[in-house]
Amino acid sequence: MSAVADTTLLSWISAEVDQALNLVRSNIAKSASAPGEEAAWKVSPGHLHQVAGALRMVGLAGATKFCEALEASLSGEKSPDKLSAIDRAVLALKEFVNDLAHGKANVPLRLLPAYREIAPSPDAAERDLFFPDLSPIAPAHPAARELPPGELGPYLLAARTRYQRGMLGWLRGQAGLEDMRAAVDSLHQVASQLPEPRALWWAAGGLFDAFAASPEPQWAAASKPICNRIDLLMRDLAAGTHKGSEPLAREVLYAIAKAKPSSDRIRDIKRLYGLESLFPGADGAAVLELDMDRLEPALSDLRSRLDALKGVWLQYVSGEPRSVLRFRELVASFKEKAAELDNRQLVKLLDAIALVCAKLPDPHPAQKQFMVIEMASAFLLLESIIEHFATPADDLEQQIGILGGWLLDAAQGKSTGAVPPGLRSELSREIGAMQLRAQVAKEILANLHHTEQVLDAFARDPSKRDTLEGLEPFLRQIHGALKVLGFERPADVLSICQTMIATLAVADHPQAAQDLDWIAEGLSSLGFFLDPCLRGAPPAEQAIKLFFRRYEQRAQAGAPSSEQEPVIPDLVLDDGPSEPSAIDFAATIVASAAVPVAESAAPQAPAAPAHTPAEPSRPPVNQELLEIYLDEAGEVLGTINAALPECRDQPNNRDAITTIRRAFHTLKGSGRMVGLMDLGEVAWEIEQVMNRWLEQQRPATKTLLELIAQASGAFAGWVEQLRAGTLQGEIDARAIVELARKLKSGEITEPPVEAAPPAEPDEVIIGDVRLSRAMFDIYMQEAQGHVATLEDQVRRWGEAPQAETPHEFLRAAHTLASSSRTAGFTTIADLAGAVEQWVPFATHVAEATDRQRVQAAVQHLRRMVESVLRREAPARAPDITQNLIDLTQRLQALPVPAPAPEASLAIDLSAIDLDLGAATVVVDTKKEKEAAKPVEKTPAIVVEQAASAAFAPAAAAPTGRELRKMHDDIDEQLLPIFLEEAQELLPQIGSDIRDWKANAGDMTIVHSLQRALHTLKGSARMAGAIRLGELTHIMESRIEVALETAEVTPALFAELEEKLDRLSLDLERMQSPAAAEPAA
Repeated sequence: MSAVADTTLLSWISAEVDQALNLVRSNIAKSASAPGEEAAWKVSPGHLHQVAGALRMVGLAGATKFCEALEASLSGEKSPDKLSAIDRAVLALKEFVNDLAHGKANVPLRLLPAYREIAPSPDAAERDLFFPDLSPIAPAHPAARELPPGELGPYLLAARTRYQRGMLGWLRGQAGLEDMRAAVDSLHQVASQLPEPRALWWAAGGLFDAFAASPEPQWAAASKPICNRIDLLMRDLAAGTHKGSEPLAREVLYAIAKAKPSSDRIRDIKRLYGLESLFPGADGAAVLELDMDRLEPALSDLRSRLDALKGVWLQYVSGEPRSVLRFRELVASFKEKAAELDNRQLVKLLDAIALVCAKLPDPHPAQKQFMVIEMASAFLLLESIIEHFATPADDLEQQIGILGGWLLDAAQGKSTGAVPPGLRSELSREIGAMQLRAQVAKEILANLHHTEQVLDAFARDPSKRDTLEGLEPFLRQIHGALKVLGFERPADVLSICQTMIATLAVADHPQAAQDLDWIAEGLSSLGFFLDPCLRGAPPAEQAIKLFFRRYEQRAQAGAPSSEQEPVIPDLVLDDGPSEPSAIDFAATIVASAAVPVAESAAPQAPAAPAHTPAEPSRPPVNQELLEIYLDEAGEVLGTINAALPECRDQPNNRDAITTIRRAFHTLKGSGRMVGLMDLGEVAWEIEQVMNRWLEQQRPATKTLLELIAQASGAFAGWVEQLRAGTLQGEIDARAIVELARKLKSGEITEPPVEAAPPAEPDEVIIGDVRLSRAMFDIYMQEAQGHVATLEDQVRRWGEAPQAETPHEFLRAAHTLASSSRTAGFTTIADLAGAVEQWVPFATHVAEATDRQRVQAAVQHLRRMVESVLRREAPARAPDITQNLIDLTQRLQALPVPAPAPEASLAIDLSAIDLDLGAATVVVDTKKEKEAAKPVEKTPAIVVEQAASAAFAPAAAAPTGRELRKMHDDIDEQLLPIFLEEAQELLPQIGSDIRDWKANAGDMTIVHSLQRALHTLKGSARMAGAIRLGELTHIMESRIEVALETAEVTPALFAELEEKLDRLSLDLERMQSPAAAEPAA
């Protein structure tokens, strides 16, 4: 086997091998976490069998042998130790193949430690992975001869007889090696007439030289069996049967490789086959015997840190203010971790990145590719270092020096953009490809933007049909550019859009509205596909896959827009029905006050008669990407809320206005891509206004800022409702759209906002409330979302007043009250608390005046939150609050029927911030006659799963936190994911608390703790673990208060540690529900 594998051949299989081995490791992890789950385990041998076949195909015999042993190890028991050993072996094989692909020597014995762990036999030996390259031609015998065919058989028989005589004497301790050597030498003479290569007989002579040189007893004992196998081969040759001798040749060469160089023949054999290089040694081909148990988690952590670094860099180059500070923090922590692992090359490269970080402007220069390609190249090298952590390339130091210099030149504005000379060829090729993609993608996106503008104008004014013909040159350029980049499937998407546009340009037709929907969807998908290329990242393949998946559903429904529509190759049609028809693409929101959002969830209408034109179908909401959209929308809304104060303080701040425009552009595109076309349309309206403002270089005005604030609040509410699954009807976007259109058309004229005097950079003051900018932004985003949820829920309740109120109603009121009180807005907290206290009695409201009281409370909450957004103290409303409290007390005093004897689940969360650990799950299994007895008065109300559950009459309604009782609403599908994430976050939270306690002034630790708590809180609420999420929220708020008041005291840490203990206890209860149930 060649010392260096053919990288061209390896390039054919490396990706498939890597993918298959990753699948095996994933299946091992699943089997370890769920021992009874057999499905994933059963497919793993098939993956390994495919890997072994691929390795055999490219001539990697040693790696093939190892993989076959891996495949065999999957049979039998699945103990934790065995699974761990198999996982380490798969990782070792993955690293080995990757190293070969990057030019490392082919030394299969590097796999020996892992092989010994999984080998089917306890006698697994080093020779099992010894695979020398047998292609070198051995020297011919100096006295070679060729026998007549009839004489060869007796010649071989005589040679074997002599060999056996010599071996018998040798084994008895007498002279016999010379006879054995002479016998194999005679076969070397006639090797040209034998099926075996002459190398075997030449090397066998060296073997007997080694035996004659008084070898070490251990070597002699291990090598003597080879002599017997040579005798058996001679027997087969004499009998005319040939079974192949490669295994024997490997054994002979292995014995010689381990022997002392006692003769010229032995030295020649070692030199010809490079036997010394086939053993791991000082040449850098070290054995893969790093502590895998320690290394793999460390490498996983490094990969996670690199992913986080890439994510924050993406935020930075997208123009997000202050993200460069976070980038610097991540680089510093990354470097500390690399130093702990003693990887000086990784530290050196991160040092270069840290040096460049200090020179980065904040925010990233708009409309520029500043540092995009250079930093993406650094990420490539970082990734390479991590993937080859145990076997760094010989030229790595040089590569880091070259790339570090390129980074520094770029940061100082000295870079020409050309790839610096000296970078290794594969890195240069990847960088060149990135540069080409970025340049071409920029041109394509500019043409796409122009195309979208023309189409949007036509959609709103069909008389502009003639403008569509002018799009043909732009579309041709886009199509050609996609072909140049090798993006075949995106080019197919554009072909679909081109055909539809050409049809629309000729005349109107029944499918025009449908075609406009699909054109918008296709162009948005292309935009999302190409956008990462501008930042040096690979294109977003998922955007194109998603488009075709939805388009296939359309094709299955048999609703093509025209006969000229191109046939898209490799379409596999789904069996699902097409979605119901939707509203017109252009005039949806203006035509009526209410816009349907989730019509795609409705059942399909019966088929119309053949002569009736089919209603156009809109792209369906894709549930797989909905969660991604919701997460992205939360980040985008945070960006808008962060940029709004900057526009208010600096009306001429072009970067802030550009950031807001980009944010709504993202909401538009991602909404359309997921299938939320109506939300995408609302975002489009705001984007058009922002485009007009930027084109005319106008400063921000009061009405513009009000529009942005309203839209941001509305989106926050819609996102919250989508997350909770309650946005199933219509959204009311008429006010926002009408205001946007008036601003765009110039119907509203007003002077720009006067620039406010410079404020404290990280502090917001409203009345007597003083908040950090970060906390204010978080509070506003959450508060707007909760108010929007309350408005939606109270509207639904108003349509059916005595129906059960969804849990989202209670959750929104409770969280708004809690977060407002923490932030210091007690007037909002009091009113939201009153709404929360009323919710359990919603089913008892019968009078119209009572409904008006509730609706008035929610409307005033909206006004109060909007006041805070404008940096104004919220107006008090004691009458509205007291009216709601009076209503709650009156409803509580009403007699109600006893509850049915069905088991109900209730969780008592009174004083949740005092004793969460005491909250228990109560299962009511009392008989009917017991349920009819009077219920004892209690100072707390238990909110049960059924909103119509009975409440005992009380003399007076409890107030404040006594009423704040909630129940968990666990999502069984999300719970395992949440528990797994919580198990990772909880140790980090504990570690951060301890580190902060030891270094009270280190804000990096504080930020890490706040992020972990915020993540845990969000995950808990998503999974329906309301109690745990609330306690986490209390810890988060307690830290904010301590920081704002500069009271970081031992008492704070004691309180946090005590609450952390309760978090741990609650998690244990959730993992073992039976333990939480009271004894029968």
